[in-house]
Amino acid sequence: MQEAFVRAVARPRRFFEVADHEAWLRTVALNLARNRFRRRRVFDHLFRAGRLAPTPDIVPEMTLERLDLVAALRGLPYQVERHSSFTTWSTCPSTR
Repeated sequence: MQEAFVRAVARPRRFFEVADHEAWLRTVALNLARNRFRRRRVFDHLFRAGRLAPTPDIVPEMTLERLDLVAALRGLPYQVERHSSFTTWSTCPSTR
């Protein structure tokens, strides 16, 4: 359901053009759930058939720089932390 709200916020003009907002949100949420179920079913089928190899569990090295970054992020308010973690982790040199 949260993903449906995100889509409504991402496309406000389209969302407000709809006559019944609740029905639109329910339809979007249901379609997202159906798509996720179908993708998972295909993935499970391919995995059981041996056409996909399991990925190794790779854990990034916990350097002092990374620990300092995690400690700093924990001190931020939730909204700031959530936004900055996406940009910071992707640009952090130890994640490349």
